[in-house]
Amino acid sequence: MPITINIETKGPMKSWTDGKAQVGIWMDAWLHGCELLCKKGPDKDWPAIPVLISQGHEWHLLIVTKNKEGLTFREMIMIGSTRNCFDTLKVVAVLQWLMDWAETVWRPWFLSLIAQDDA
Repeated sequence: MPITINIETKGPMKSWTDGKAQVGIWMDAWLHGCELLCKKGPDKDWPAIPVLISQGHEWHLLIVTKNKEGLTFREMIMIGSTRNCFDTLKVVAVLQWLMDWAETVWRPWFLSLIAQDDA
């Protein structure tokens, strides 16, 4: 099973948009690697894929979608910070939600992708 939740880290003085192209290239290569595990390639749409971006103390959730035209960065939402306990708990809550997403959305989709070759 490939990595499910991707995290990009940036220093506090860096703008996350400076690394947007890097995140795009990295995500495209990662998704291409997933496609290589299946000879036929996906016959259904990719699920929306969350990417976590940690920039200094601030944590953001970026939603990436993939279709035949390529990758689209849908939305970036600040989910919390490590500056105080309350905001850190927000980050932990999102991490728990992402673990649930990995089990209920990503894993079944990915296993169905691999199962296509066995049929």
